[in-house]
Amino acid sequence: LVVGLARGALALIDSASPLSVLTANVATMLGLGLSVDYALLVVSRFREQLAHMPARAAAAATFRSAGATVALSGLGVAISLAALMIVPINEVQSIGIAGLIVVGAAVVVCATLLPAILCLIGSRMDVLMPLRQRFEPTANALWRLWARLLFKHPIAFAALASAPLVALALHAARLDISLPRGDWLPKSARAAGAMEALDRIGRTGILQTIHVLVELEAPASSEQGWSALAGLSARIAQDPRVEATRSITTAAGSQGWRLFAFLPEAAVGTFLSQDARTGLITATPRADLELHELSQLARDLRAAAIPDGVAAVSVGGAPALTADYIDTVSRWFVPVAAVILVVTFIVLAYGLRSLLLPLKAIALNLLSVAAALGAMTLVFQDGLGGAWLGLDAPAGAVFPIVPILVFSIVFGLSMDYEVFLFARVVEAHRSGASDLDAMTAGLRATAGVITSAAALMVIVFGAFMLG
Repeated sequence: LVVGLARGALALIDSASPLSVLTANVATMLGLGLSVDYALLVVSRFREQLAHMPARAAAAATFRSAGATVALSGLGVAISLAALMIVPINEVQSIGIAGLIVVGAAVVVCATLLPAILCLIGSRMDVLMPLRQRFEPTANALWRLWARLLFKHPIAFAALASAPLVALALHAARLDISLPRGDWLPKSARAAGAMEALDRIGRTGILQTIHVLVELEAPASSEQGWSALAGLSARIAQDPRVEATRSITTAAGSQGWRLFAFLPEAAVGTFLSQDARTGLITATPRADLELHELSQLARDLRAAAIPDGVAAVSVGGAPALTADYIDTVSRWFVPVAAVILVVTFIVLAYGLRSLLLPLKAIALNLLSVAAALGAMTLVFQDGLGGAWLGLDAPAGAVFPIVPILVFSIVFGLSMDYEVFLFARVVEAHRSGASDLDAMTAGLRATAGVITSAAALMVIVFGAFMLG
């Protein structure tokens, strides 16, 4: 239901303002994961209440307690995903919009419709689970034992739990945010077959042609304008990364301005504007250049000094577009992270009535994100275990969009589980329990839900690795 609602809303938005194709996958992946998370929390709390009161009262109590927790948790996830909308790239903004709608749908369904359905079902909810009552006491006893052991040796457990995360997080400092090296398209894709055919004849460079638009101080029909255009074209051709350049000057020769009136109209129209003051130079790069090298070539052409007789130079084409994409995503990473951290702290401080708990939650979530980025560095950049994912060799880099998505999604989802736990700890503490008893009660009540929810989230996300 959540996925259907979200994708329907996205279809309406897409009809008015086109969204990225990635929104379909994001809506499905997050919709399944979040709705299962919230549903587990609500059902678990309803079972607790149902043991002490009638179904209608249990549903009302679940709405007040678990419903509020789901709303606070969803708000944290929504903040992390909504922050993506400040990045001025349609693809990233589309994912932020999709995430925001999915979170809203999951919260509304699980905090309102689900308790109503549970009220109607009542105790019949466990009819198809006859073994649950047999194993539940054992599971509760194990979690109670775990909580007692954990809080008896907190420093030792904290060190054991954080050591592997810190070890992974250290590798995040080496993360190369550019473009993967080598072939990463599926071999079965038609585009991959065409690329292989072009590669066999050494012509893959034509797919990455760089377009240099030159504004001349004098028209190309004059000696000054022609010489300026010819000089820039020759300078670009001297770059060892460039295989060939084409312009009106390469077609007509160094004295072409003298023959300007006799040049073919098709040639002039292809490489010059009507007033001959704007010229086009196409630069075909070498076929053996990697994508990150092509992007750097575009950057270098932009940074080169403008020669005499040229008023302005603009560099476009696929490599320039890629360079802009990488630079834009990289430039907005810190602002997005800052917005997420600040707004999340404010919301959690208000929702939990505490300053220390939000700080601790943010610190642990940052560690989780850093560990995830470190794991990506080892797998995709270094190739550790990459063969299990179908990688023939280390990619050497990670797609620019991935780190910013990992930060927002992992930060938001890991906040989910902390809110689940903290809400029960705060509730027990306000009921008069001591610090230790409140933490024990909170962990015992939510450990099973958090573990099951995380396991199901892994399954949902893991399914998308088949793509």
